[in-house]
Amino acid sequence: MDIPRAAQDGFVTILEQPALRIVLLSFLTPRALLLLSRTSSKVREHVLAYMKNAFDINRTLRRFLPDPIEFRCLQARTGTLVSGQVALQFFDRSNYFLPCLDIYVHPMYRREIGEWLLRQGFTFFPGPGQHQSFSSAVLRRQRPAHCKQYPGVLNIFTFYRQIRGVPVQVHIVVALRTPIEVILGFHATCMMNVISYNKAYCLFPYATLEEHISFHCAAPSQPAPSQPAWVSAVPPTFTLVDMPRYDPLPTSRRHRLYPHAPRWLGDSHTWTVPLDMRQILPPIQPNPYCPLRTQDPVGLSGFSLQYNTINRSILVQFSVITSAALHLPFAVGDKDMANHLAHVLQEKATREEYEVTFCGLEDWT
Repeated sequence: MDIPRAAQDGFVTILEQPALRIVLLSFLTPRALLLLSRTSSKVREHVLAYMKNAFDINRTLRRFLPDPIEFRCLQARTGTLVSGQVALQFFDRSNYFLPCLDIYVHPMYRREIGEWLLRQGFTFFPGPGQHQSFSSAVLRRQRPAHCKQYPGVLNIFTFYRQIRGVPVQVHIVVALRTPIEVILGFHATCMMNVISYNKAYCLFPYATLEEHISFHCAAPSQPAPSQPAWVSAVPPTFTLVDMPRYDPLPTSRRHRLYPHAPRWLGDSHTWTVPLDMRQILPPIQPNPYCPLRTQDPVGLSGFSLQYNTINRSILVQFSVITSAALHLPFAVGDKDMANHLAHVLQEKATREEYEVTFCGLEDWT
């Protein structure tokens, strides 16, 4: 059905008013926003203006950190990620009060991130079995008992501070190997959202943002994920769904909700939001011979999905690739590719070690 030109012009006139535009477009889902933006060039211009304001990561972080720009520069340098409820609220454009920011860090950078928070006026609050001083607590290599219930977590450090009179806390979640393995180990798909220094990724956008449902995720050896510790982390506006014993969903809808194709961050099933990069310093080159890195390595992370009939849940599968030839580990979803990469990187690391060890010895003969 053709829409009269007068109606189109009237709608554009409404969108030209910033206050009305925000109110009107805030009721639309992300998919509806993208479809609306395709109707005309003028509408697209106003939708993009709304999205730029709605997905302002600096405004989101400013509720917890006094200097979000400096934090994002730190993210770029260390590969630190933001996830949890803050990332979900960022994508969902909701405004309920959140007292806590969860940041996920590589183990080698846990001291640097913690010391940065201390310089920003935060106070370290030791958890069970942790030393009263962060400088001492961060040296502990043993995995605390309370962290063993969280897949991929080495340790958790908690910091407190007041931001504009409101008490907030920041959790540094230290990964055993890489932050993405912790996020992919979450027990609910609606929480699998990642914010790096330059992009934000929603891994299950159709289920999370369009239908507001969340599927259980569990490994075959784990019990059905119904512990209050993670259920309470899912906002009440989301419906927690047990997968049926026999999947009755039509193939097209099932593919949108939980695609069984090989996945990676930034693929066609992910909703990727580019972030405002003004004032953000690019990552430092590991050495002068490496090309300048313009993207966060987390965008290379892959995983695969399998329907777990035992626990009526989704099984998220991946392998973490670590090597002396890599600056930071990353996740791969395909087993054959993971084995191939591990072999190639091992050969490269061995060759580089040999060259360093015996470099220049021929001059002595």
